[in-house]
Amino acid sequence: MASSMLCALLLGSATAWAPAAVRCKSLSKRTVAPSTADYVADQLGRDNYANLAMQLGMLEDEARMDAYRVAIASEPKIKGGVVLDVGAGSGVLSVLCAKAGAKRVVAVERSGMAAKARDVAAANGVGDVVEVVEDDVKNLDGSFDVIISEWMGSFLLGESMLPSVLGARDRLLKPGGRMMPCRATMRFAPARLDLARDRRLRRHLERLADWRAMERESTDVDFSCLRDAFAAETLTRGWRAPDLVHADARHLLGESQEVFAIDLENDAAAAAEGFGDASFAFEGVNPATISAFLGYFDVDFACGARLSTAPGAPDTHWGQTAFYCADLSPSSSTAGRLSFAQMPGEYFLASVELDEADGVDVDVEELEVDLDDDDDDDEDALDYDDDDFDDDDDLDDDLDDADLVGLGELRWYLSNYD
Repeated sequence: MASSMLCALLLGSATAWAPAAVRCKSLSKRTVAPSTADYVADQLGRDNYANLAMQLGMLEDEARMDAYRVAIASEPKIKGGVVLDVGAGSGVLSVLCAKAGAKRVVAVERSGMAAKARDVAAANGVGDVVEVVEDDVKNLDGSFDVIISEWMGSFLLGESMLPSVLGARDRLLKPGGRMMPCRATMRFAPARLDLARDRRLRRHLERLADWRAMERESTDVDFSCLRDAFAAETLTRGWRAPDLVHADARHLLGESQEVFAIDLENDAAAAAEGFGDASFAFEGVNPATISAFLGYFDVDFACGARLSTAPGAPDTHWGQTAFYCADLSPSSSTAGRLSFAQMPGEYFLASVELDEADGVDVDVEELEVDLDDDDDDDEDALDYDDDDFDDDDDLDDDLDDADLVGLGELRWYLSNYD
């Protein structure tokens, strides 16, 4: 069966993303052009976790903190037990475990945040219970009743910590010990995010217009020979950042489908190194209404507590990962495949491919008008309030890094925009 869309992501080991090569199939004018995310952790990744501003974002996440508080207070193996906290960060989970009655907590944090976690433990009167180790967990020895970790990244695998957590489980968890969380599920759903998609596209086209304006203003040097190169560069390098959105349940066009699940207490560690192809098919959804596919996740604890990043659940700093597509026709397919694979180093390669999805040419003349149109209340777009997207942190910062049209459309735009 022919394929017409491929989204490729590189998910790295930190939340600081740097550019990398886009892995896409050929993109023609008839191709549905995705919002492709190259999630790549740079070499400064571990130092970023020593940034208190980054820790603040996680500590302010009420859904995240409430789920872990409930799980820790409800887990009987913590009281009187020995706990390992993998990727301890600020040390908040270690302190909560100590206060819940743990006999000893080893907090492993490989970044400079380890020193601050030590201060937090001491300031909360549990410095004699919490031992902070600034190292990689793979270098740790011991035996633990409980392993707790907040290892999840964007679209679940974004921080690439899961293999390390499962490796620690295999070496360090006592028989019958508890993993917290104990289960993780990745979900995928079609959505209508017309406004978010179009705003990204509009800002992206503004960048192309900036190049054309520079050409006009440069009277002594002709840069028109680089016009196509700039379009091609924008087409590829502009896809390097993930589009993290905060959608609501009303934006979904169909039931989500489970595309990956792992039992952290029983599944082999190899399960975290890629699950091959996971097929999805959203029957009963009009393809012409789909402007994005959303990826998100849930994690569950043995006590029944759940932390969900689904649209409609209490908002989290993870939000959802949006894969935008140009308008699909009513005859387009809504079936495809999602796959992840472990790459060399601490990276995952993810790909999303739709079957026989016929794209609709973008009307660039109409988009040109939209560049100066501040009215977001298009009858065909979802009527979002600005707060729905947390513009300062997630949407606006990435608008100019998106691409939604094929190279042919970009060339046309650069040649005809005045």
